[in-house]
Formats: sequence, C-alpha cells, structure tokens
Amino acid sequence: MVESNQDIEIGLDTGETSVNARFAMLILSGLVFCWASHHMVNGDIWWHLRTGQLIPEKGVPTTDWYTFASSESKWIDLHWLFQLIVAWIFSLGQTEGLVLFKAIISTTTVFLLLLPFSRKIPSSVMIVLSWPFISLFASRLLVRPEMLSFLLLILTLLVIHRSMQNIAWIFALPIIQLVWVNCQGLFVLQYVVMVSFAVQVCWSQLVSKIPLYRDQKWLAKFLLAGVLTVIATLLNPYGFEGAFFPLELMEKMGGDHKEFYLEYAGEIRGLGDLFASNSVDKVLSIPAVLHLLFVAVLTFASLFLNKARHSNTIYHTCLFFTFGYLGWNMSRNDPLVGLVFAYITLARVSSDQRISLEFIKSHQQAIRRYVGPCAGLLVVFLGYGVISGSYHHDEQAPFEKKPWYGESVIYPHEAAKFLNGLSVIDEVYADHELLASLCIFHMRSDQRVFADPRLEVNTKGSLADMREIRRLFNSDIGAGMIMLEKYGSGTKALVFMNHTFFSSQLPNLLSNLAQSPDWVCVFSNQYAEDDGPSRFILGASVFVPRAVASAEGLTSVSVEHLLSRLRN
Repeated sequence: MVESNQDIEIGLDTGETSVNARFAMLILSGLVFCWASHHMVNGDIWWHLRTGQLIPEKGVPTTDWYTFASSESKWIDLHWLFQLIVAWIFSLGQTEGLVLFKAIISTTTVFLLLLPFSRKIPSSVMIVLSWPFISLFASRLLVRPEMLSFLLLILTLLVIHRSMQNIAWIFALPIIQLVWVNCQGLFVLQYVVMVSFAVQVCWSQLVSKIPLYRDQKWLAKFLLAGVLTVIATLLNPYGFEGAFFPLELMEKMGGDHKEFYLEYAGEIRGLGDLFASNSVDKVLSIPAVLHLLFVAVLTFASLFLNKARHSNTIYHTCLFFTFGYLGWNMSRNDPLVGLVFAYITLARVSSDQRISLEFIKSHQQAIRRYVGPCAGLLVVFLGYGVISGSYHHDEQAPFEKKPWYGESVIYPHEAAKFLNGLSVIDEVYADHELLASLCIFHMRSDQRVFADPRLEVNTKGSLADMREIRRLFNSDIGAGMIMLEKYGSGTKALVFMNHTFFSSQLPNLLSNLAQSPDWVCVFSNQYAEDDGPSRFILGASVFVPRAVASAEGLTSVSVEHLLSRLRN
C-alpha cells in the first residue's frame, strides 16, 4: 500500500519552473566538482592502492602485510571494497582518474543532498542558505574511503526521507549497509540515523498520536528492515569481528593512541581539545572554528522554525546532537557535520507551511530583489575562486592544493622506488606516515616498513617507540638503532622526508646522519621547494649501513645541499 502522507511535508510551492527550481542544485554541485578537482595530497591512498592490487592475488587480509614492528598482527581491513575500486581506477587512469573519481563522488553527494528540496526552496535562497554547510563538507575532499561514507550517509538520509511517503523505501537501508560495511568503518552512522528516526516514529505513534505512517503493517516492515540491516552488517569478511571493529578503533583513537595522533594527525583534534588547551578568544579567532559554530547556530535555529504538526523535530534534534558531538570531538568529522546539518536545515525550511503560504508569496519581490543578487554574487565569487585555484589554498597545509588533476609534488616516488631496487634491504624505517605509505606501494613483497598510518595494526608500544627512535636519532644514532633493532632482524635502511631535517624539534638529525661512521647516504633529491607560500622542502633521503653500501657497490651521495640550506 502506497501511503498518502503529503501533509507531513507540504513544502514551499514557489511556482518556479523546473529549470529554475533545479538551478541552485546544479550550480552548487558544479562548484563542488571544481573544488574536489585538486591534486591528490593525502598519504594513506598509497597503501590502499597496494592492498587493492594484492587482494585479487592474496585475498582479503587477516594479518598485517607491511610492517615489521607489528609483524603478523591481526588486521581487519574493512576498506577492502574501496581498495579494489581505487586500484582498478588507478590501473585505468592513474592519479588523474582517482581525482576525477573523487570529484564525481563528491558532486553526486551534494546533488542527492539537495534533490528532495530543489522544488521547494527558491533557487536564490537555496544557494545562499546551503553554501555555509556545503563549504564545510568541501573542506575535506580526499581520495579516502570516507568519501564513499559521505555518499552512503546521504543515501541513508534520502531513503528515510522518502520512506515517510512510502515505507517500502526503508528496505533500501540493508543494501546501503551491505556496501558500506565493506568500504569503511563509518557504517555505524547508519545505525545512528536509524535509531534517531525510530525515536521519532515511536513518539509519533505512541505519544503524540499523530502517526507518521498510515500503512497498517508499518511496524512489521520497520522491524524487518532493521533486522535485515543487522544481517547486512555481518556480511563482511570478518563477520562479528568486522561488525564491532569500529568500536575498537574509537577506543584506540580516544584512549591509548590519542596522544600520538594528536601530535602527528591534527585532524583528530576537536573543539573540546582546543577549548581545553587554549583560551576562548584564541579558539574563536580560528576561521574553521567560527565556520563550524556558524552552521551549528543556523541549524539549531531551524529546529525552532517549523511549527507544523509533522515537523520531525525529535528526529532532527537527535541528528543535531549526535553529529554535533562528532564535530565537537574530532575536526575530521566536519564534513559529516556539514552534510547532516545541511539536511536538517533544508528539511525544516522546506516543510514550514507558514513560510510557504505567507512569507514567500508576500515577500517574493523582495527575495528576487535582494536575495537573488546576493546569490549571483556568491556564485561569481566562488566560481572564480575554485576555477582560479585561490579557493583551494589552505593556510594550515604545508603545501598548495593545486587545482585540476594529477598528484601533489610532495610524494617522493624516486626514493621509494630506489629502496625497492636495493635487494639487500629487508626492512625500512620511514620517519613519516606519508613516506611509509609510499614505500608500501613501491616495495617488494619481501620488504617491510617499521610502522605506517594504519590505526588497525599499530600498537601503543610501536607508536611510542617510533616517536622515541626519531628523538634518539636527533641526539645519538647508535642509541636509536638499539631501540630499532628490537624489531625485526633483517638489514635495515633509513629514509627521511627532506623537510623533516628542518623541523625545530630535530635540529641535529641531518648532521648526525651525515657524520655517522656507520651510515652513508645513497640517495637524496636535489634541494627543491614547493612554490606554495609555506615553501615545503621536497624529496627524501635514503641512508644504509656503510658496510652494506661497500658490499653492494653503492655510491655515496652528498647531503651538502641540505646542510647548507639548514645552516642558512
């Protein structure tokens, strides 16, 4: 039975033509496409690509393939489907293909977000109202599994939105979950959305006595969809372990591993951490913080805007506080906040009958006169920014997000390939997570790196030792090697990003390596800088034991080009 529940959300009937009604949606989606079309800059993608290349040969991993610090430790890889997809795309179009894939997925996400409201809100209002939220989402568009999570989250919200007119839509949720659980650990967010909506349904049916569903069998269908979603969650290569693994990761990130990731991955620092370690005025001087608070205020205000009986206030309020907590807890969740808060705000505005019948009709001329030009100026400004590349600039990043396709110049492929060619080297200490990931991509199957960015396999001990080894190398190479030799037994090489030598915390690292009687540099990029404002030092340097260099006939390479730059 198809339900007739149109009184739930009448929406704004502005009388716009279909072309004008969808204008905003197309413009905003196009801007996101341009914004997402910037050079690939994230480091994790390389170990994802390598895993996707190996899965057809070795199957889905169960133990660690890449490190000697956590050798043969358990590895639950819930990204395996994403890895297969990106490996296939990479085989066809290299990094250019991956950037295009990212742009298409990001654009589709925004398109689907705006789709239910494109005929209910005037185009100019849609542009002005949506951009603060969409720009928050666009602040983190990377070739990572999370980009599929963004799309699947919006699909979940869209399905539940449609189910209020026809509950049969609810059976799409298990299908979404089946894909999601095999792409990334954020699949748990579907349960957050479903539980939030279930609270609204129960309240409407049992307390307010204004049911959302007129179908007499709605409860059976609702429960069946929930059961099928749980079953879909278990349909991953790891079964129950995979289904509950996100809880283990959350415990690591918020507990034993938090100190390390706060130091090396600023993305996990949230508003709570900022307010705890800084004064209020200092925190409020950060543009990203003001942006997040602004969209939060807009969304919170929208919760009290709609006075219709069927306004889904409880559902939207649950979403507001749960996803608001995610944004408060970790800055990497800002895109999730932008998407969900945008959905809440647009849903509230589009379903407010008072605005539809009174405000829009009586203020139609004013909207065209004032909001229309503002929307036009915003489109011109943003369009110029994303096309010229100026909008891609990030003051916090050590490099420029250059527009269009390809990869960043920060990746030291040459050093990683050089290590691959050293048959005598079994184990590699890579001091930077990006460098470790790149070494994994290029290294032979019999080579291992010390540690890499995967939270899934790293232990608190190995992460602490990684930090301590780097500190010891700055004071005493021999002491650092004693600690490193606790792990593995193969012949080791040391590889450093060149910009590491210029860190204020490691002033003696390069000179210690250059003067060491036991180590010799056999590869180093000539000094070069990125042309961005931060002048990021490019390239990497490889050091091997002097005895190994002599036995293998490896030519030593001078690092004077870096030492002279360091002295200056």
